[in-house]
Amino acid sequence: MKPSFYCKILLLLMLIIPELSFGQPYDERKEQIFKYPNGNIKSKGFVIQYKDGSLTQDGNFVSFYENGQIESKGSFLYGYKYGNWTTWSNQGQIIRSSNYIEDIPNGTDSVWFQNGQLAVAMIFNNGIPDGKYYEGFDNGKTKMHGKYLLGKPVGEWKTWHQNGMIAQISNYKDSFLHGKLTSWYENGKIQDEMYFNKGNIQGTRTLWYENGNKLLEEEWKMNKLNGLRRSWYGNKKIESSVMWKDSLKHGKAEFWHANGQKSEEREFNNGKIVGAVNQYYENGKPKLFQQFSNGAEDGKLNSWYPNGKVEDECEFKDGKIYGKRKKWHENGKLFIEEYYLNNSLNGKRTLWYETGQRWKSENWTDSLRDGTFISWHKNGKKQGEINYVKGQEIGTFHLWHDNGQIEVEGYYNYGKLDGVHKGWYKNGDVEFEHYFKDGKREGKSFDWNEKGVVKETIYSDGVRIK
Repeated sequence: MKPSFYCKILLLLMLIIPELSFGQPYDERKEQIFKYPNGNIKSKGFVIQYKDGSLTQDGNFVSFYENGQIESKGSFLYGYKYGNWTTWSNQGQIIRSSNYIEDIPNGTDSVWFQNGQLAVAMIFNNGIPDGKYYEGFDNGKTKMHGKYLLGKPVGEWKTWHQNGMIAQISNYKDSFLHGKLTSWYENGKIQDEMYFNKGNIQGTRTLWYENGNKLLEEEWKMNKLNGLRRSWYGNKKIESSVMWKDSLKHGKAEFWHANGQKSEEREFNNGKIVGAVNQYYENGKPKLFQQFSNGAEDGKLNSWYPNGKVEDECEFKDGKIYGKRKKWHENGKLFIEEYYLNNSLNGKRTLWYETGQRWKSENWTDSLRDGTFISWHKNGKKQGEINYVKGQEIGTFHLWHDNGQIEVEGYYNYGKLDGVHKGWYKNGDVEFEHYFKDGKREGKSFDWNEKGVVKETIYSDGVRIK
């Protein structure tokens, strides 16, 4: 059983005032001093040493900075902090004053800035905040004040901006936010107004821009969005209007551009998109039309460029794209034609340049390259040809310069370069001749510059050895 508080006080007096001591309840009590490498004292205090060699701090204790300035000062009783403890900066400015009983904060605890202004002041009761609470800025102005009751905030709490203008007023009941909460900008304009019922947001919440124009208005019921939620641009034009139910979008949702033109409209059912989604450009022309069912894309998708030309056209089923998909360049020329099955590319895929010239011809199976891939330069001459099997390059491949001259020739063995890999300059001169084995350089490699000077290197298992 621990000694009672009053017994401990008596023992402390016995230790501090030898004349009152009637005996030593320990083996030895001695002063313990630690020093910095420069010889200055780091800390000193009294300890009790027991028969087993263990030490317990007991009595006055002082610690110092390396420059000799006192850092902290207080007292221990049988290893516990008791009474007032004070801490200073290395410049001698007091930065904290706290009070303890058996290592537990009790009474006033204060913290100061380096310039001497009060930063925090609060009261503890057996380690729990209990009483007035204060925070300040380093300019001496109040930042916050309120009150705790047995660790719970109660009553009115206020915060201020550093310029002295009120920042927020809130109220607590049974440790919960309760009633009106209002916030202001530094210029004094109102920023936010909302209501709480035992910690739950309830009723209308309104936010404003710093210039005083309304930013947002929404309805809450038991901490969940319920009803209409509207927002506005800084120019007072409406930005959005969305219906909510139990914090899920439910009903009509509309959005507008800053110029007042509608940007989007869609419908929700318990958080899931249903029906058609329509999007518009700032000039009012359609941007997108897409159909949904139970939150998933289902039906047609059409999109347009700002000039009104078609950009994309395809269909979805249960959230997966299927069938033919076509995309166009902004000038109206066909860009891509491809085919899907269960959201995967399947079949022939063709791409064109903006000029209408064919660019690529590909074949796909389950979104893997499969078959012959051919590409062309903008002038119509062939650019490359390679074969794939289930996503891996197979066999001989070729690349050509736009003048028709061969550029590269090589061989793939299931995705890995194998054998001779040869390249030519646009004028037909040889540029390089490399050898590969299982995708790694092997043996001699030759590289020619445009003047015909050759450089020879040797590789082994992909590593240059000479």
